[in-house]
Amino acid sequence: MADPRRFPATGCIAHTFSNDSRNDCWCQLHIGDIRTMAHKVAVTYLNRSAEGVAPVENFIRSYKKADPGMDHEFITIYKGFAPVEMEASRRLFENMEDRWVSVDDDMTDIDAYLIAAEKFSDIDVFCFLNTFSEINCNQWLYFLHDALAKDGIGIAGASASYESLFNSYKLISKAVWLCSQGALKYNYRLYLHYKTIFDEHAAFWLQQKSARRFIYSYLPNYAPRIKYHDKYNTLFEEYWKELTAANGVFSFIEGYPPFPNPSIRTNCFMVRRKHLACFLNNNFRMTKNQSYLFESGPEGLTSSILNKGLRAVIVNSDGNVYDVEQWPQSETFRLGKQEKLMVADNQTKGFVGMNPLQRNVLAYMTWGSALGDAPAYVSVFGIPFDVAWK
Repeated sequence: MADPRRFPATGCIAHTFSNDSRNDCWCQLHIGDIRTMAHKVAVTYLNRSAEGVAPVENFIRSYKKADPGMDHEFITIYKGFAPVEMEASRRLFENMEDRWVSVDDDMTDIDAYLIAAEKFSDIDVFCFLNTFSEINCNQWLYFLHDALAKDGIGIAGASASYESLFNSYKLISKAVWLCSQGALKYNYRLYLHYKTIFDEHAAFWLQQKSARRFIYSYLPNYAPRIKYHDKYNTLFEEYWKELTAANGVFSFIEGYPPFPNPSIRTNCFMVRRKHLACFLNNNFRMTKNQSYLFESGPEGLTSSILNKGLRAVIVNSDGNVYDVEQWPQSETFRLGKQEKLMVADNQTKGFVGMNPLQRNVLAYMTWGSALGDAPAYVSVFGIPFDVAWK
């Protein structure tokens, strides 16, 4: 028996549009006869070929298992699929899909979202999910929609962050630079804080470790005792200016607001189409950095919502709604065991797989002093992560 929340769809219209002289995007829209609603809500899922079939099957399994709690359409964005691959991929979405659009893989995920919003202009409210999204609870769509319907709310997400890429890159760069300058003695606990980074970028520093291995156990949280001469702070600031100069490796980072930089994550968010209007008709050819700015830049989606005087909220698996200042209470992204996540993804799963000290660092880069006093449990080398809302 067909799911009463699903809508039948028939007919197909093909569109071709050009974004510049070098790139054409072939775009095919599946148009259906949709039941009349006060306004149309569409779950819009990004199916990226390059990620393989496993995360798509995980999403479909979670989507079919969880009761969304409300009527909606389902739109699939097929990203990077050759025509010969489309048939097999579309079979995965049988009895789910009402419409679909195909875009090339040179586009960013954000480009793909905006193309769907541009082309399906009859949809009033979009809920976008990325390839790795997995739904964790019933009523998830209703919870998001109910939040968005409240006065003054412009965007609702399953997770969010205060993170500033400017502060985070600066912290990571300083930790690696101090190792390279010989300013830090090898410290196993410090290594565990920055394990992934040091494994890749501080091989010489790691050679200093003692032949006697420290047997790791779940000790109470405390920061390793790190001491280095004050001169290194001044020298690093000079080095950082070089990195972020016009021709520097991190020149792009100057475009990001400092911490705290509240942003709804784009793995699962719901927004009215009218609030995407300012991003439409912009050629749909972002660079990777531009797509990051869309999520967390000064003129990105969340900032544009907040600058209109509207609210940006997290909704957790209990259906509770949290304004910006309350986000750290939501028990979602990089907060404790993330027990109230409505929608998980590869980043939330990766966080679970880290050692506890790595999680401390990432949580602090994400939420800063809203979690407490950093020196008590993580070394941030003087990089500020202070939260003080006006």
